[in-house]
This record gives sequence, structure tokens and C-alpha cells, in this order.
Amino acid sequence: KQWYQRSVAITAGQWNSNGVSRKIGELEERLKEADIDLCLIQESKLRKVDRTPRIKGYSTVREDRVGGSGGGLITLISQHIAYEKLPGIQKDGTEVLKVKINLSRSKWIILSNVYCPPNNSLGNTVTTLRLDVLPSGPNDIIAGDLNGHSALIPLL
Repeated sequence: KQWYQRSVAITAGQWNSNGVSRKIGELEERLKEADIDLCLIQESKLRKVDRTPRIKGYSTVREDRVGGSGGGLITLISQHIAYEKLPGIQKDGTEVLKVKINLSRSKWIILSNVYCPPNNSLGNTVTTLRLDVLPSGPNDIIAGDLNGHSALIPLL
């Protein structure tokens, strides 16, 4: 007898929405068009009093910026994927929303949706991506808007 481990293909997308509330229709079209299973959204700009966006076929995990406007993260997870929300982190401007995604009976990944605002947006001269709040294990995936401006980027 030969046993085969089921291979799981998941399609993920990342989007800085710059305010998600008025763009739900556009988002729904993109999700359907690209057959996205996981969508990481930055700068949702939702406040505690705002309703959580609901999209048919997806679970919505949300983490609003604490102590100010702007920022905020949403991770949309296709309803056929088992997940667990992990505690979010906000430190010195870096925002992290983490979910544990089930790939198979015994395989999980930690998906971190990250937003680090550009310089001056929080009143600071320099905003630094806080690497100490990002996971770094073998089953961790980090994605988002890191505002990583570098002179090296045009060379890549």
C-alpha cells in the first residue's frame, strides 16, 4: 500500500485598501475573479464603532488600530478553511494580525498580516518596522504593507 499526503493549494492576495468601507464591491469582484482563499487587507481604517465588512463565502478577522485613526487590518478567510485567530500585536506603529490556518490534519501555518505606516504618518520622524513582533518559525508566513522603501529596490 502507498499513502499519499494530500497537497493543499491556497491562493492568497494582499491589498492596501486605504479605507475598505467604500470598496467592498470592488473587493468582492477581485476575490471572485482571482479565486482568492486568503486576503490580507491593510489600512482598513475602521474604528470600533464601524461594522465589520461581511463578504459571502468568507470569514472576516479584524484588528483595528488602537489609540488613533487610520491603519487597521482585516484577513478574509474562505469558509472552507479552518482557522484560529491569535492575539494581535501593535507596537510603535507596527500592526500585526495573526491567524493559524489549517492545511491538513496535522499541518498548520501562522499567517501574519502586517502594516507598518510610512514615516511621519504617526507624527514620528521615522517609523521602524518592529521585527521583534513578527513570528519567525518554519511555519510562519508574513505578508502585508511594510512600507519598505529602499535604494536597492530599483536594482531588483
